[in-house]
Amino acid sequence: MRRFYRSFLVLFLVLALPLLGLGILFPADTGDLNRRPVPYPDVRADRLFDAGFYADLGEALADRITARAFWRSLDAAIDYEVLRDTPSDRVVVGREDWLYYQPALDIERRPLSDAQETRSAMLSIASAAPTEIDFYFAFAPNKATIYPEYLPRRYRASRAGGDRNIDALRAALADGPGFVDLWSPMREARRQNGPEPLLYFKRDTHWNGYGAAVAAEAIMDAIAPGIWDSGAVQPTDVRIDQQDLDRIAGLWRSFERETHSAVREGVTLEATDMAADMAELVHVWRASGQAGAPVVNQKLVVIHDSFGTALERLLPPYFRDTAFIHIDALASPEAHTAIRDADIVVMLLVERKIYRMRPGSPLPPQRRSRELQSLLESLNTAGAPKRKTGGP
Repeated sequence: MRRFYRSFLVLFLVLALPLLGLGILFPADTGDLNRRPVPYPDVRADRLFDAGFYADLGEALADRITARAFWRSLDAAIDYEVLRDTPSDRVVVGREDWLYYQPALDIERRPLSDAQETRSAMLSIASAAPTEIDFYFAFAPNKATIYPEYLPRRYRASRAGGDRNIDALRAALADGPGFVDLWSPMREARRQNGPEPLLYFKRDTHWNGYGAAVAAEAIMDAIAPGIWDSGAVQPTDVRIDQQDLDRIAGLWRSFERETHSAVREGVTLEATDMAADMAELVHVWRASGQAGAPVVNQKLVVIHDSFGTALERLLPPYFRDTAFIHIDALASPEAHTAIRDADIVVMLLVERKIYRMRPGSPLPPQRRSRELQSLLESLNTAGAPKRKTGGP
């Protein structure tokens, strides 16, 4: 037995440890997985006959194997083309090459515990803001809410429950201040557009430039009716990019992504430079306009998740000052300064977040709720209220 043990140990040292060293010397980039690499297991003599040890070692080495991204992409391509599936448990393959985000579909299957709880959660944020700030909130519809027909059959059957949840929530929010309904205009735009142009990317979780423009118009109509100019929305840039669901699934496809902007004649935008650690999370602009293209003489702040990014070139040309603050930056001094000087605050979040909202924790995770709540409450005691400058 001792001889067998020694032989096994020698075999392990000859075969496994060089691979372990290769992984340490040449760690693979796991950015496409959106997670940290699996850690190496502890190498101990008492674990050499433990099957779990080798399973853990295999997972760690798989994350660090040379050309890991290539092999993962090859595996994903075979799964997709042959089995119409992906190795990722976060991506669902729909009809006609559509991809959907699994967590969003799963959460839609759950009953919305109480639409009034979500309403109370949103109003608790709005009531924390100083009275001189006009507070609005809106939800970006999930892709499956607007395009359910491309879902696999097992998910299409549960869409009726998701639609009932949304209808109950809209009814609860409609009688409260500051609610901007994005479901109605998005569904109407879908009905008018027919199959083209799409409002969402087929292989991404987000709306595209056309869908973002529908949302921007609804927000503008709530804040300053009559100013929005649909003709000013233009594709201003095209770049080769990858859609996020392809990336999560390991399908290394590329496509042309158009950037849509509101190009208003006579309006110029000047961007404010941010510190390096905030450059991706906080963006600030100042607009100046002529009499023919007036801007709202107030400061707009948009608190947003990833869906708000596409609005950053659509709303700023309509306001004197605009700041877009990602929810990950709520605790930053830059966010405090921007919201302190705001006249109008819009909170824009994706629909799937409503299923986790509660009055005491309106922003999941709870840390973000505390950050925003404390920030708004601190503004109430910051000093005398500023005088609002009025409309356009």
